Amino acid sequence: MNRRIALGLIVMASVACASGGGSTGAPRRNPELITRAEIEATDALTALEVVQQLRPTFLRPPGQSDPVVVYVDGVRRGNISELQSLQRSSLEQIRYINANDATLRWGTGHRSGAIEVTSRR
Repeated sequence: MNRRIALGLIVMASVACASGGGSTGAPRRNPELITRAEIEATDALTALEVVQQLRPTFLRPPGQSDPVVVYVDGVRRGNISELQSLQRSSLEQIRYINANDATLRWGTGHRSGAIEVTSRR
């Protein structure tokens, strides 16, 4: 009887280890953040091209028709056309902020959310 219990515990432990999330060693991609490493791995020239290649949903969130607001280093710059003026080499990260969080952070006028660009300093 004790052998059966021990064998059962070994099997359960083996199954638990084998189904531990399927990690392949690769870092998980954050759907709301484009990191410096991801930016550098693209052949894009501008921030707009980076976003188009890596997270096109930042530009037009599903079900939204209002323009996304763009912030660069915390300063409101306008709409997504502003991303065209930012060179890839100057980018640290690009983050999508959903409408609720953008409204809490910067006030009204963010019904489609915001894109926050952090530049290298």
